[in-house]
Amino acid sequence: MRYKDLLNTNDILHLLTKQLNLNLKQVGRSVFFLCPFHSDKNPSLSFEPNRKIFTCFTCGFKASDIFNFWAQYKKITLEEAAEEIGQMGYFSSSILQEKKKQEQKEKNKTFYLLSLITDIYQHNLLTQLGQEALKYLQIERQLDQKAIEHFGLGSTISNWQLSNLLFPQKSDNFSAEDLLATNLV
Repeated sequence: MRYKDLLNTNDILHLLTKQLNLNLKQVGRSVFFLCPFHSDKNPSLSFEPNRKIFTCFTCGFKASDIFNFWAQYKKITLEEAAEEIGQMGYFSSSILQEKKKQEQKEKNKTFYLLSLITDIYQHNLLTQLGQEALKYLQIERQLDQKAIEHFGLGSTISNWQLSNLLFPQKSDNFSAEDLLATNLV
């Protein structure tokens, strides 16, 4: 889940200075701290406010956002880090729950779409155009029908088959983004 946009730069700096007692030092556009991941005498942990990323120029520590930083600092999961930061009042836990619901909905839609595509590809093996692929699986790869079904093997019959079948022509079809999420088109 992408948490990066839940906190603004000021919230991140407040979290670092008030919750972790890190002293900040502004150098150009970046903010530097003593790195908590190694014994540091000179501030070497950089926080870039525009990109909201962390980099230590001494030990090589990197974090893509404050939640990743917090998770590594506390040695907890990313989800636990988001919950902890949310409980401190930096954002509403309902926002986190909504993000989780949306992510699960997208995963379910992608899973359904991949299952549908698997069914289409398996069905293709039984068509006139799919006979060559079926012969290849059975003769060249020495797979019986049971193995083909078990592993969900199939074939496309044209480069445009999925696009023609699934691209939105009515409101209940899948969007282009849904198809792109499968990495098959």
